Amino acid sequence: MVADEYRAFFDELGPEEYPVFAGVPELLDGLAARGKRMAVATSRMEAKCIDMVRELGLSQFEAVVGMNPPQGARPRPIRSAMPWQSSARLPTRP
Repeated sequence: MVADEYRAFFDELGPEEYPVFAGVPELLDGLAARGKRMAVATSRMEAKCIDMVRELGLSQFEAVVGMNPPQGARPRPIRSAMPWQSSARLPTRP
């Protein structure tokens, strides 16, 4: 299946392959400082996205939600992942 091949390729990529655009960390810091709650919602594999967010140092996000087999190809609705809606949170850094 093409999707499986894509995921296998994507799993090999590191942070140098998906850099954060200039100014984005500062923007996120500013939003967090103003009390804005932020999350990532994606159709990518959730575990890989959590790794990406950690590797990029984007600790401003309260939740990362994406595809979780065997639930299927559709991500959960973002509201089901928000901390005030459920316990799905971005794990803290060690």
